[in-house]
Amino acid sequence: MFVDYEVSCKECKNERHDLMTFMWKLISMIIPKIPVIQFPKWPNIIIDLHNIKAGLIIALPDFKFNVRPIVIPTLPNLYLPKVPTINISLPTLPILPSLELPTLPDLPTLPKIELPDLPPPPKLPKLL
Repeated sequence: MFVDYEVSCKECKNERHDLMTFMWKLISMIIPKIPVIQFPKWPNIIIDLHNIKAGLIIALPDFKFNVRPIVIPTLPNLYLPKVPTINISLPTLPILPSLELPTLPDLPTLPKIELPDLPPPPKLPKLL
């Protein structure tokens, strides 16, 4: 069943306890484990530089601008052709008759709701 399984799939991640697994176990028994040396932890050092009055002088070049006017040529006059005028007359719309609404009855009165009186809120103690 497991004959030549490495030939067909060399990237198989299943542990089948084959010869390679036993060889690695033998090698790991021969080679000792590397000791881990724990160094003491350094304390957190915080340097506060917010109140240092320091400055840096940066020399910038002094630019001198030579201003010269740009001569823009004048645009030619543009003459559009004359458009003929058009007179359009629309037919008159009929006027709608005035709308008269009948008088509406009065609205019924709404019931009055009486809410209970709430007690006053508690007073906060003085802190200072």
